Amino acid sequence: MAGMSAAGAQAVYRWTDADGVVHFGSRAPDGVDATLVSTANASGGLGVSASEINPPASEAGAEGEEPELSYAEQRRQERAQRRADAMEENAEREAQCAAMRRQRDALEPSPRVIINDEDGNPVRMSDADRVAGLEEARQYLSENCR
Repeated sequence: MAGMSAAGAQAVYRWTDADGVVHFGSRAPDGVDATLVSTANASGGLGVSASEINPPASEAGAEGEEPELSYAEQRRQERAQRRADAMEENAEREAQCAAMRRQRDALEPSPRVIINDEDGNPVRMSDADRVAGLEEARQYLSENCR
């Protein structure tokens, strides 16, 4: 195509082969459904748009198939997935921190803490259990929470 003369405009066709590869040429092979894309302009350049070179995803693959992603798009999706995972982990950590703060706040001010046993009956928490729960909450908060 580089040798086209400015005087004669030449048509450019686009077709997709059996492997899904898009081709461009001045003539399409026999028996192939080709689309006229453009003709050369007066300076010998082609008036081909980006959408014609990179067809939409619906044209790129066979019916029902996912189009193959470019390396850059794969990286973007991986980064987005890592961000989503990190946000989910942060939300879980914040929920756990809130629970530990409530535990600390309930156990810290008073040596007499009333809890419900397995049967739902109120009982006084032993001092050893209260101190152990308070220490657990403080340690978790200092290691994992702001």
